[in-house]
Amino acid sequence: MKRFLSICLLLAYCTAFSQNANSLYLQTSEVHDIMIRYQADKGSIMRFYGGNEGWRSEGGFNTPERRDRLLKLIDNYIQELVHMPFETMNINGKADYLLFKNQLEDQQYQLKKKKKLIVKSQVYFHSPTG
Repeated sequence: MKRFLSICLLLAYCTAFSQNANSLYLQTSEVHDIMIRYQADKGSIMRFYGGNEGWRSEGGFNTPERRDRLLKLIDNYIQELVHMPFETMNINGKADYLLFKNQLEDQQYQLKKKKKLIVKSQVYFHSPTG
């Protein structure tokens, strides 16, 4: 009888523990993996094209290569988001989708705005040839 009770108790403990472990995954969403990959990819670009202030800096050298590479990265991730099944996502996934897409579009807008400003200002710094 003791053996039966200990087995039942062990089984109940294992079941309760597995439910707690599964509830941790409920906090993540369908978009979580793509968000993590984006941060890693962006960090790689920032480090590769970074300056003396370190990779965490959003400023740094705003080179045309870095800007174009970031724009290409953002375009790729927006396309990946567009192909995700929004309607079948849970509420966390939908929230992450909308917030992440908004973040990408804002970063894309800011980079394009900087690019236009630099192109516009190059007129004043262009040296005459001849």
